[in-house]
Parts: sequence; C-alpha cells; structure tokens
Amino acid sequence: MRIFLISALAAISITATHCTPAKMALAEENWLSKKEYPVEGRKSIFSKERMNFGEYYTTTAKRSWTQGTSARSGWTKGNAMDPGFENIISVEYINRRQTLRFELADDKGNQSEVFCVSKFKAEDLLIGKNPNNLLNIASEVLLNIEPSESKYYVQIHTSRGKGPWQLVFDNQSWQRRPKQAAGVVALNKEDFYSLVPVTQMQRKDGTAANMPFGAIGIEVRNKQDKPVAAVSMINKGVVYLSDVPVEERFLLANICAALLMQEQIGG
Repeated sequence: MRIFLISALAAISITATHCTPAKMALAEENWLSKKEYPVEGRKSIFSKERMNFGEYYTTTAKRSWTQGTSARSGWTKGNAMDPGFENIISVEYINRRQTLRFELADDKGNQSEVFCVSKFKAEDLLIGKNPNNLLNIASEVLLNIEPSESKYYVQIHTSRGKGPWQLVFDNQSWQRRPKQAAGVVALNKEDFYSLVPVTQMQRKDGTAANMPFGAIGIEVRNKQDKPVAAVSMINKGVVYLSDVPVEERFLLANICAALLMQEQIGG
C-alpha cells in the first residue's frame, strides 16, 4: 500500500511538471484562517540541509533513537497493569523496524523532540488500562480501526508542553477510506486532533476537483472537527497552519513535520 501511495504521488508530480504545478485543494469555508508554507529540504533531512517551512526548522534528524543520545527514550517503561501506564513499543521491535528521531525549533524559542516508528501493526503497540491510552482514545475518535500492517506511531515532546503528544496513523485506511479519519493525535481524552485525508486538487481556475483514487494530503482537525492545519504530500510538500496561539501552532507544526517525515524513513 505504501509503494502504491508513493507511485501515485510520483505520477501527480510528473504530470505537474508538464503543465502547472499540482496543488492540494482545501475547503475554504471550513477554515477560520490559514497561511501556506512551502516545505524545503524534505528530501535531504539526513544531510547538512534542514527541513523547514515558515519559521519552523529541524535541527537534527537521525534514523534511529535507540542509541541513548537523547534525554528522552521515546518509549515508556513500567507495568502494563498500572492504571497510569502509557503506550509503549518494545526496544526489540524498534531495533528491527524503521525508526526516526528529529528535533524541531522555531524563531520564538520553542523546541521539541519527535520519535517516529513506521510500518508496525496495532497489536505491536502495548497498552495498559489507562483510559488516556492512545489506542483507547483512537477507538472513540475514529469510526473504525481496521487491522493494518502499516501504522505510523509518533511521540512529540515539546519544551513547553505537558506531553508527550502521541500520534497513530493508518496508511492503509488513508487510501482505502479517504472519507473518514485515518489517525489521531492525543494528549489525553480531552485534548486530541483527528487526521483526515484530503482527496481534492485545485484546478487552474481555483475550483476543487476530486481525485480519481486515494488521498494526496492530510487535514488536522480539532475536537470540534474544524481544520487547524494541513499538509500536502505532493512534490516537496506544503504545510498550512491556522492562526492559533503560538504554543498550539508549534504543536501543529510538529504534527505536520512528522507526517512529512514518514516517507523519508525508508522501507
């Protein structure tokens, strides 16, 4: 499914080079405000070049976070029967699967550490009895959680936040059920966002046209189901952020960066 997605996006990009640049279409009436930020450096994150959009930029990006180089481990240790137990992916699993750690910063002094794991199955994410567990929240936010071989898991630790915020995204549902939310980002049961596929492209006259298949971007919606951020996966990528408080805006930038990073983790 991931290969199919990359091929579909590549086809869109190639087509765009022979005419006008392809652009994702967003329903303007659903947004209170938004600003568009082209992404630079997405394809070169493991070189000296950093990925950036607007005032947000990566300060480091590494393919593994199991070497003890960070102040945080990216996973939680404890007893799964403890009511306070959070989500955990075992070290053994991480060592044999694709992982990525990156740091994001902005020009206002905000900093974060972000830990990502790609291509895992839901049953590989161990959970306890805590009602604030990511999968417990996801089961309430998402209409249906299907068995999948290609889920994407992220932890976001911000310097000024309570964290970690946790993200789970289903790559297969994203393409198979583009009308429904395919992921969730949550701090607890009260603070969460849903990740909704975007399936429309912008015509030359500015109107929206439905894609014949699949999705080309992701909209981040708050718990009132209003879009507050979005990311386009076409070409180099584009991030859209709404005019929300600085701390929330930085969190949304981290979410968009993590979604953009998934393709770079590799097979």
